[in-house]
Amino acid sequence: MSNQSIEPLVEVDAKGEFMVSVKEPSASGYQWKLANNQPKFKILSSRVKRNTRSFGGSSKRIMKIKIVDDHPDSVSLVLVRPWEKNSIKRSTTMKLKYPKV
Repeated sequence: MSNQSIEPLVEVDAKGEFMVSVKEPSASGYQWKLANNQPKFKILSSRVKRNTRSFGGSSKRIMKIKIVDDHPDSVSLVLVRPWEKNSIKRSTTMKLKYPKV
């Protein structure tokens, strides 16, 4: 896997939900998805905010994710073309920060 990065902390709310925003190439077919073997998470919503200033630039994928099991310390995403096998272009791991109880 190439271009792996670790992002800053992502704040988890009291309901076990959090938002992530990641850059995504426009018009390439690549999309950010949960990495395999991530059954502790469920994507509640996913939308793309297009960059309208330039053609072929990057957009932002904004996802609302819910933790459905346990208290994982991180979430991993992969940038893939869904119709191609083994098309991972990039991956990222985000550390989760939980509210104080």
